Amino acid sequence: MSLVSLYDEASLWMTPSGAKDGKLFSELPVPEYGSEEVTNGGFDTDSNWTKGSAWTISGGTANFDDTSNSGLSQSKSFTAGKTYQISFKITQGSGSIAFLSSNGVTTYVGYETYGIGIHSVTFDYSTGSGFQIFGSSFLGGSFSIDNVSVKEVLVGDGDFTFSRGSNLAATRVGPTGLIEKGRENLFTQSNNFGHSDWNVKAGTFTQGVADPNGGDNAWSWTATNTDPYLYQSGKSVSGVSALSIWVKGVGSTIGASFEIRTGATPYKNITLTGDWQRVEHFNTNTSTTSVGFEYGNPAVAGDVVHIYQAQYEIGLAATDYIESGATTGKAGLLENEPRLDYSEGATCPSLLLEPSRTNLIGYSEYFNAWSKSNASVVFGNLSPEGLNNSYKLTENTAISQHKIEIGGSILNSQAYTFSVMAKAAGRNWIQLRSNITGGNTFFNLSDGTIGTDSSASSSIEAVGDDGWYRCSVTGVSSGTQNTTFVYLANADGSNSYDGDGTSGALIYGAQLEQGSYPTSYIPNHSGGGSVTRGADGMNNSSLGLTDCTFFVDFVPLSSVMGLLDFYDNSNARIFYIAINSIKYLQFNSVQGGTIGDVLGPLTIGNRYKLAFTLNASTGDITIFINGTKYNTYSTTISSLNKILQVSSFGYYNNTEFNQILAFPTALTDSECIKLTTL
Repeated sequence: MSLVSLYDEASLWMTPSGAKDGKLFSELPVPEYGSEEVTNGGFDTDSNWTKGSAWTISGGTANFDDTSNSGLSQSKSFTAGKTYQISFKITQGSGSIAFLSSNGVTTYVGYETYGIGIHSVTFDYSTGSGFQIFGSSFLGGSFSIDNVSVKEVLVGDGDFTFSRGSNLAATRVGPTGLIEKGRENLFTQSNNFGHSDWNVKAGTFTQGVADPNGGDNAWSWTATNTDPYLYQSGKSVSGVSALSIWVKGVGSTIGASFEIRTGATPYKNITLTGDWQRVEHFNTNTSTTSVGFEYGNPAVAGDVVHIYQAQYEIGLAATDYIESGATTGKAGLLENEPRLDYSEGATCPSLLLEPSRTNLIGYSEYFNAWSKSNASVVFGNLSPEGLNNSYKLTENTAISQHKIEIGGSILNSQAYTFSVMAKAAGRNWIQLRSNITGGNTFFNLSDGTIGTDSSASSSIEAVGDDGWYRCSVTGVSSGTQNTTFVYLANADGSNSYDGDGTSGALIYGAQLEQGSYPTSYIPNHSGGGSVTRGADGMNNSSLGLTDCTFFVDFVPLSSVMGLLDFYDNSNARIFYIAINSIKYLQFNSVQGGTIGDVLGPLTIGNRYKLAFTLNASTGDITIFINGTKYNTYSTTISSLNKILQVSSFGYYNNTEFNQILAFPTALTDSECIKLTTL
């Protein structure tokens, strides 16, 4: 049988390519569902549902008016250990919805914000009674809902769901080669200036003005006295943030001033013109602020400006506008989404799964806050993110060291990795130093090589676009205080020389993390605090396999990692694959039968193709790796129902997945050898 024919026999086929709404799509499985659990899910009549105070049923929909926290419920009985799918349609508005038991004791699906459109979520039932759609007035948003359906999942869609905790700290390298982040517009009602979320002094607002995108969604802001301003309060950002808004002068306001400000403090004052311009500014905050805009100063009653699309976000540069409503707007790479990574110029992505890590460097991009010695920094250069948010580190004319540095607290006798992204700008060499053993390495930014190196764990790799490299050093700490340094350096391996006053290097994205290898960049815009990226988790609950073959094409990014866990129909873990501290591939049966180390030591960064077959009647598992049959082992396993990729027995996620296949039959030895041959 050819390899193409083997692929045709797969019952689950995951290749990192398509992702949406927190799922990574698989191919081949056809979902099957049980009977309908909900009565009158189309709301054709005002019956069968118990309505909370904020709910009505009319016009063929159930309607939540956002006046109180309350639910819409039915008495239903679910079966423990079963998976159920909830599908529904939001026909009007948007709001935060949770799905609970009818008495509100058990949460099936926690709060999520849903807009107009068709949505579906799944839950594994364990306890509780009944079914309730719960709307939150606290989180905000009125909406109408229709076509509510709850059915048992008999055969799943094969798609993989993901978890990473509730943070926007993860990044990836996108298909264009640029670093992508999660983004959030902290303003609510960001283009609805007549809403009560905006505090207004001396102004009235009317929508329907021609906007810079060719529509008519801009607003006319008319002054009612000499001091018109507009703001939102309670915006808590500790660190660096960026504000932006489109603005245009009209008549007498052409040539007048327009301010971006927090409280009484103006941060940027520009002159209005008769054309649209996006006003952008970043600043540092240390506490909760009132963020807004003012014009005229003084204005005359009746003066008018046009405004459009306000945005307040963490970071040093205003990014593409994100619409927000009752809740903040989010875009880019978000929590609970797969990271399909295109590092090192890949044309096809791999699925990046990493452990939780913390960036201990505050102001990881804001190098103005770092101490400088015989050097200066200038903001506004193109970064690996594709924005003008990197700094140029420039030497002065002293015969000395030219460097920047920042301190922080660490644990004693632990492994740490310090990294920064850099690009030559007159100087082709930099040196990274840190108070860790071996943390002292020179890097050549002209050809991506390592020079004088006292650390065997130093690394350099191309990142972003046009000559950017990520340089890193790893070592063991010898105390609890640490200072990280970035030096400009000479080609002779010296960090002390006669500077010319103009040469230097572009720098971006510094990171200090506890661990023996660098993980993907974690933005930390706080002024001294730390930012943690949650561990990536991957889950598929639709295998339902007895006699089967399972295949995974992967790249280990470090030793000591959990590769995959497998569960039975009762959601009990029965089997896992991991890599131990000496880089051996381990297979272990939790329910019975020991396999242990199979192959090693593996080479970190190399590609491996692994397959195993399960004979359900005997529990025998036969393992194949890179075109070789290794052995057959006896266990008591009789089925595989769910895949889960999380930390296992203290091992951490740190893997790139190229492909995952599952076959509903035990392939022959020759077929498995063909499948796993590199």
